[in-house]
Amino acid sequence: MSVPDNESSRSPAEMNAELIPGLLAEIKSLRKDVANLTKLAAPFGAYMGDGTVLTQTTTGLRFYVYSDDQILLPKLIGNRVWEPSVTRHIHRYMPRDLHFIDVGANIGYFSCLAASLLDRSIAQVMAFEPNPRALKLLRRNISINWSIAKIEVHDCALSNASGEIDIFVPVRLIGNASMFDMRTP
Repeated sequence: MSVPDNESSRSPAEMNAELIPGLLAEIKSLRKDVANLTKLAAPFGAYMGDGTVLTQTTTGLRFYVYSDDQILLPKLIGNRVWEPSVTRHIHRYMPRDLHFIDVGANIGYFSCLAASLLDRSIAQVMAFEPNPRALKLLRRNISINWSIAKIEVHDCALSNASGEIDIFVPVRLIGNASMFDMRTP
C-alpha cells in the first residue's frame, strides 16, 4: 500500500493529534446514543396476576411493586430508577466493604441496590421496615435478587424511644407510611 507523500512526512504524533478529537467526539455521540437506547428500553413492567407488577431497573435489579401503588410504580416503570440522584451517589461513593443500614427500607430498592454493590464475603445490609405490606415485598424482592450480598430484615420501626406505635399507611402510597396520621390537619 502506498502512502501519499504528504502522509509519509507526518509523524505518528501529528496524525494522532488529528485523529483523537474526532474519536472523542464519536465516543461522546455513542454515549448519547446509549443513553437514548436506555430510555427506549423503558418502560418495563409486567403484571404478575397477584396484585403486583414486576419491574426491572437500569441496573438490572428486579422489583415487585403493588399494582395500585402511585409513588414507586410509575417511577420504576417509566424511569426504571427510584430517586436517581441517591442511586447515582450510592453507585459512585459506597465502599464495597461497608455495612449498609436502610431505615424505612420499604420494598427494598436501596437495600438491594447496596447489596448488589457490596463484597458478599465481608459486607451486609440491615433493612428495617415496620409496614407489613411493604415488608412482604421487601422479602420477595430480596428473594428475586438472590445473587447479592446478605440482607438481614428487621420488621420494626426505629426510634429514640422504646415501645409500640401505630403506623399509618395511605392507600396506594406504600412509600408514605408514617407514625403520624397524615389525614388529620
